[in-house]
Amino acid sequence: MSENLLSNHFDALEDIRWNSEKCVRCNMCKFPPLAQVKSQAHSIGCPSYEHFKFNANSGGGMVIMANSLLAGRSGVSETVRNVAYGCTLCGLCDVSCKFNTDIEVLETLFLLRHRIFCEGQIFDAHRQSLDCIRAHGHPLTHLAGAERHVEARRGQPRADTLVWIGPHFSFDPAHAAWLDQMLDLLERGGVKYQLLREREPYTGRAALEIGDRDLFGRQSPAVADAVHASGAKQIIALSAEDYSTLRSQTPKFAAIDVPVSHVSEIYARLLAKRRLRPEQPTDNARMAWHDPCYLGRLAGRHEPWRGKQEKVGGIKIYDPPRPIDYGSGGVYDPPRQVRMQLNRQPLLEFDRHHEFAFNAGETGQALSVMPEFAADTASRRVQEARDCGIDTIVTECPQAYASLRAAADNVAGVEVRTLTELLDRSLQRRSS
Repeated sequence: MSENLLSNHFDALEDIRWNSEKCVRCNMCKFPPLAQVKSQAHSIGCPSYEHFKFNANSGGGMVIMANSLLAGRSGVSETVRNVAYGCTLCGLCDVSCKFNTDIEVLETLFLLRHRIFCEGQIFDAHRQSLDCIRAHGHPLTHLAGAERHVEARRGQPRADTLVWIGPHFSFDPAHAAWLDQMLDLLERGGVKYQLLREREPYTGRAALEIGDRDLFGRQSPAVADAVHASGAKQIIALSAEDYSTLRSQTPKFAAIDVPVSHVSEIYARLLAKRRLRPEQPTDNARMAWHDPCYLGRLAGRHEPWRGKQEKVGGIKIYDPPRPIDYGSGGVYDPPRQVRMQLNRQPLLEFDRHHEFAFNAGETGQALSVMPEFAADTASRRVQEARDCGIDTIVTECPQAYASLRAAADNVAGVEVRTLTELLDRSLQRRSS
């Protein structure tokens, strides 16, 4: 990067210093904007601050920590490591901060972890995940050496649509039935698709979140090459994590030149075209959609930018204008549209929803090193559902589903369902 030309692609903390030093410690990163707060009980947006109760654990606290490292006032210690990884990287701090500023809080947190990784201070569990990616092509250490369980009959070679399955659906037997339901629904809707199977590389999201940017940088071109070689004209991502990565992170390292949709968007389109026709809604459950962070505020499309920051009349401006990700570029309406066709009750919402939704403890690689924190975060989300009169949480993210379902086992009166399950069940009833 030249001295006077700025970019919105950052490789190290030093690259973002001009931006991160704008932090004035206003503490807004801990909360949704005031206009979005519905109750005192659910007025905090940052899971780390909610759990640990220290300013250092907030987005702003970690930005200050990063700036201190850059200024040489401190070094990477065990405490710094614990704070940096005691975070879900859910992006709430980033979205809330940008309500008034253009500080790239989330990018700073990614780069703080990269700094810790480069100094060899990551957790052993994260080191094992990285080793698993290199050896087995995915980060699921408990499934190292597992085989993909996609049926051979699935897919049509060279179809215009590429279905990106991802490791959570490819390897985890707990999600095998869910995977079959998704592919069945696409086929019933007349979607002709191809699968890469063993040729589908891992997007590398875990490596990025742990801080190994070199490994992620090697995975990204492999992903782009696989997409290009397929000849596909569009991608349907089944996993919310892959949807987020293919739109917001991979393009920083390698171009993805075809549109990426999430399977919930495809469901909504098939229903709108009446290519899927569920029965009239009869379910009286009080359902609400949980916005997975990977599908919501973390899924905005990356827009490359290079430019200058100048003062005009004493006001700093960017030339050309710098694109700002406010968290609104994810998938919010399509799953709600699907849910409305499957349930008789009015659309319910959590107090914290859309780009200000509370995390479920599933992101940021926190679960493997701080399981109590991750479990507490999921439990808070389930309790929020109960407080809001919601008895059924609906989502379409394998990690969020697993976290919420485990938490719901300890809260009476709340269950967790997938959007795919509900849609499939409604279609099965109609055809029976």
